[in-house]
Amino acid sequence: MISWELEADELVSCNCAYGCPCQFNALPTYGHCEAVAGIAIKRGRFGDVTLDGLRAVSVMQWPGPIHEGGGRAYMVIDKHADTAQRDALLTIFSGGETQVGATIWNVFAATFEEMFDPLFENIDIAIDVDARKGHVKVAGLVEAHGRPDPQPGHGRRAARPHRPAKRF
Repeated sequence: MISWELEADELVSCNCAYGCPCQFNALPTYGHCEAVAGIAIKRGRFGDVTLDGLRAVSVMQWPGPIHEGGGRAYMVIDKHADTAQRDALLTIFSGGETQVGATIWNVFAATFEEMFDPLFENIDIAIDVDARKGHVKVAGLVEAHGRPDPQPGHGRRAARPHRPAKRF
């Protein structure tokens, strides 16, 4: 197995009304799932291939809850990536070179029925972790924005989650 690691910021947005019910033992708000996940790699490697500064976007949809499968997806990889970097990112994001169930990408890959050919485009990602907001854009293909939502029923912004003084 090829050794790899990533340090990155990620913005994920789905079509559900609040949160991501599929991750919390509930059904999707509208009966199906549509999601966009953008990742901005700070530092990374796949074997000897450096992935620093690259970006990728997954566009996914399932006809029902994610765990029931039948999903369809495509990847957009940073057009600035060379062939080795493209292959590395496609391997990682398709769940390869890892133990079964060890990464979210491996888990999601098991739910896909159809994977479309990847695209290689400019990716605009801005993620402000402290402000809890950001965006992912691929011109003409996909656009997603994230920001804090008001607490349901209160009309106020949710309190910022506690951030431990030490990262694990």
